[in-house]
Amino acid sequence: MSEATKNPETEEPQSALEFLTTLPDGPTAMQIQAWKGEVPNGRMMVVSPPPMNRVWLMRGITGLEMKKLQALVPKNTEDPDLEFKLQQVALACVWTNTTRSTKLSAEELRNSGAGLPHSMAMVVDTLSDFYDAPTLFSFAAEL
Repeated sequence: MSEATKNPETEEPQSALEFLTTLPDGPTAMQIQAWKGEVPNGRMMVVSPPPMNRVWLMRGITGLEMKKLQALVPKNTEDPDLEFKLQQVALACVWTNTTRSTKLSAEELRNSGAGLPHSMAMVVDTLSDFYDAPTLFSFAAEL
């Protein structure tokens, strides 16, 4: 969950999920549950960094989706890792309040803050079962 910020009306901490529920055009709890039933591992995350005026609902990607995304990366690009992350995050964004369409494109993401593609890719990686070694080994036990 994102770091809590102060709700100006109540001075109480507000989480990303609480912020999402305040959006008049945001998805309903029923819609979110329906999406969770359709996404890999049935897991989603809500991300809303301070000052909590933007929000993204993210899901993981499957191995087949990853293969398709890798094929979309131009062979002659200067930064293939960034190009993959742009496509990955755009695909994994189920809903956002940052665009009129509530969908995120790679081009819109390219024009966002410089760190956003990399940060959001970490969320997608986690939801897609990609873990760094220390995290992975914290889930494991030798038999």
